[in-house]
Amino acid sequence: MLGGILILVMVSPVYLIFNDISDIHLSYSDISYLLLLSTVFTALLYLVMIGVTAKLSAFTENLTLNLEPVYSILWAMVLFNKQKELNGSFYIGVLLVFLSVFLQNRSVKQG
Repeated sequence: MLGGILILVMVSPVYLIFNDISDIHLSYSDISYLLLLSTVFTALLYLVMIGVTAKLSAFTENLTLNLEPVYSILWAMVLFNKQKELNGSFYIGVLLVFLSVFLQNRSVKQG
């Protein structure tokens, strides 16, 4: 995360030179949502994931971590009503990811 911040700090001045950002307005609610997302949903969940690592296999952990974009898309569908923009291949992909997570967790519990 520190590397991402450093790169952003280095690239931002170049971006600001070539782009007009006068139309970008951050309200206090936007900043609070960004802080919430960065602390609770990224840093805190990463710490929880480290604690869970001792109990799950690396494959199961990585597979579950790969569900994060699916969770994000599903929340966007609920909050912003954008499900009409998704086609059948998205739903097939989500089904395959959930099925692989389910089968992996089942095999870990049996083994």
